[in-house]
Amino acid sequence: MILKGFMSSEKIHIIYLCNALDSVTRSERSVTLDSPAATNKVFGIAHALLDQDFDVHLVSLGKGRQTGSGIKYPSRTKTINEIKIHYAAFWQIKWITHFVATFSLTSAVRKIMSMFSGKIIVIAYNRLWQYLPALIYAKIHGAELFLDLEDGPIASGWFIGRLKDSFSKYLFGSLCNKGAIIVAKNLANQIWSRHTYVCYGTTEIQNIDDTKWSKRPITILFGGTLIPETGVHLFMDSIAWLEQHMPELKEKITFSVTGQGLLSGKLFDFSKTAGRGWISFLGTVDRETYFSEITKAQIGLNLRVTSSEMGKTTFPSKVLEYASYGLAIISTRVSDVPDLLDDHSAIFLPQETPENLAIIFKNVASEFYDLKSIGHAGQNRVNSVCNREVVGAGLKQFLLE
Repeated sequence: MILKGFMSSEKIHIIYLCNALDSVTRSERSVTLDSPAATNKVFGIAHALLDQDFDVHLVSLGKGRQTGSGIKYPSRTKTINEIKIHYAAFWQIKWITHFVATFSLTSAVRKIMSMFSGKIIVIAYNRLWQYLPALIYAKIHGAELFLDLEDGPIASGWFIGRLKDSFSKYLFGSLCNKGAIIVAKNLANQIWSRHTYVCYGTTEIQNIDDTKWSKRPITILFGGTLIPETGVHLFMDSIAWLEQHMPELKEKITFSVTGQGLLSGKLFDFSKTAGRGWISFLGTVDRETYFSEITKAQIGLNLRVTSSEMGKTTFPSKVLEYASYGLAIISTRVSDVPDLLDDHSAIFLPQETPENLAIIFKNVASEFYDLKSIGHAGQNRVNSVCNREVVGAGLKQFLLE
């Protein structure tokens, strides 16, 4: 039995329900649409808890959008960098795939719990209905249940949608009643429990090639989910303003755009018209290409709209990623970003208008900012809050209170 080597009766055991995917499994299961940011956060928290001497098991749905190919991937268990990962079965069959994943996930939790005595903690990453049977089983058998809420629900304009959201909050609030790990302070309003811990994720500080600060043109990276809420319109309008008023600046600054989303096609077309010469549109790229882009960039751009529902209920994980690579960050004052970074470690928009953003780009081009100092200050500030030791110690205290 593959789980025998994991047996322990001394440590506190943590079962972390998620959909994290290591790169090999992602490739083996032909998963093209997943969330690297979510995977990074889950793996980072798992390592932080391991450092605190917990016994950690990730139980992952291990799935992406099904293709209808009919291919069946069996459940499996593997260990990566000391993290034990139990992948549920994934069938590329419409509708059936959800039930297979749910049953397989529950089976994995049952098997893991049967191997242990002592305290067991189960953490659910977001409110996915596929977790519910596993959570009910764990609750009945004495585990302590917590919620890790990464994203709050976007308010629905339909009664059925609002009813569904309320029912989901009720179910997960009743089951995961020991407390909640939240990614932004505003999310405290989205849960029942008053016992919360704000966790933006963990960082691993990357070495910076200091020669990049002198390279020209200055490269500004803008990526992620390309939708109105992440500031795509604001970005395009500011470039259009620069093209009209300061076209000569395109020799001094350039924009590298990665990602996908509702507005990716529109942004691609814009890069070939009014944004030509300003924007290099890469779209969806593999992780190696993305890390090549983030390594050579000097600035990371976060334009999440503060007035949007997403801006109120989520934290832009890109900020953490940019800062860990030492990029100078240009950002709106969205979510907890102003709490994590200050005016010495980031460049904040005074107002979310194309003209204000364009003026910041103009100041970047004229080398008004000391980008190297801002990048190093942001990296140090994020590391002081989000390094594995600090996060692990905070989580340990929170989970055991």
